[in-house]
Amino acid sequence: MPDIKFNCNECGQSLEVEASGAGSAVLCPTCNNSLIVPSVSALQKISPSSISDSDNTLEIPLNPLTLLDLTLDKKFVYIGQDRIKARVEAAIKNSNEEKHLIPHLLLTGQPGSGKTTLAFLMAGMMSKSTGRKIKAAEGRAIQKAGDLVGFLTKLEEGEILIIDNIDQLQKSIRDYLETAIVDFKLDVVLDFKTIRLNLPSFTLVATATKKDRLSSIILASFPMVEGLETLSAEGLIKIMRGFAEEFGFEVDDAAAERIRLSTNNTPKEILNRIRFVRVYAQTKTATKTITDDIALEALKMLESKDQFGDSKQGRQGISSDVRREVWRRDEGKCVICGSKENLEYDHIIPLSKGGSNTARNIELLCERHNRAKSDLIQ
Repeated sequence: MPDIKFNCNECGQSLEVEASGAGSAVLCPTCNNSLIVPSVSALQKISPSSISDSDNTLEIPLNPLTLLDLTLDKKFVYIGQDRIKARVEAAIKNSNEEKHLIPHLLLTGQPGSGKTTLAFLMAGMMSKSTGRKIKAAEGRAIQKAGDLVGFLTKLEEGEILIIDNIDQLQKSIRDYLETAIVDFKLDVVLDFKTIRLNLPSFTLVATATKKDRLSSIILASFPMVEGLETLSAEGLIKIMRGFAEEFGFEVDDAAAERIRLSTNNTPKEILNRIRFVRVYAQTKTATKTITDDIALEALKMLESKDQFGDSKQGRQGISSDVRREVWRRDEGKCVICGSKENLEYDHIIPLSKGGSNTARNIELLCERHNRAKSDLIQ
């Protein structure tokens, strides 16, 4: 049988596995992302035209769905962050009425929280309102000051500029931004002389994971600095169902809750999980509904990752922030009997069954009740 050739849905790394490995879990050698090797039948369902008779491999031209792809689809609604969306809408309306430039916007949040998606959506709203074009750059891709200078000097009046991960710009490059986004001027050194260039006015929409890496001048130049809020369980499950619908699957309530609890409560992690479970379901079953049993079996295959290690490793992996949150929420006592003696952090859904090290899946139990629960599970 031909070898199975496919790409990592995270980094695009090409992988090739013997046909006998179909359905097994592998780790991408580049990004360490967990993948399930698709079966030949699954590949035929996904892309019949991708099977080549001229060689001994199955070539899959993979264009994985991303958060941005799904969100910009007119059928997909961005869930959550209503306060930020309302504020930006008000700013756009005010700018139109007052005939002035839409103010700069900085979105901050942890990796995978959806800030890049939201940045493009907000920029899209601005573009639709003003009729101006959007230009985008990735902070980590700008390696030299000349790259940024060339980018800024090509902007036209009123355009919207997106800089994703602006905090990842090198400090020497960020310095150029200070006058550019405050005064729309750019100081360039040519032949040991500093020349000040006038830039067209533009609106900057930027994202950052760590805004404390930005200078006070740059931060002050953003009239709108918004931190993304943690989504509720209901919001995350809505996002999960939206992704599942795009993939042509349904997720029952029990499976949705299990998958949610296995994540770090970000949309990106939800996407990664539902995509992984979807591939598992395609490989192992013919059903279009992800049940709790299917989700459990799929998540067990992720046990090679740190957050799905054995119990001892998992407990050591509970972050101090999560411990503090659980202690504060449970008021420093056993949630069953109220004892404040011999307390332990217990996983509601065990790590071995797909649970996570998030506060939603951890509670305080006294030693007696924790042992009693362990006996019941065993």
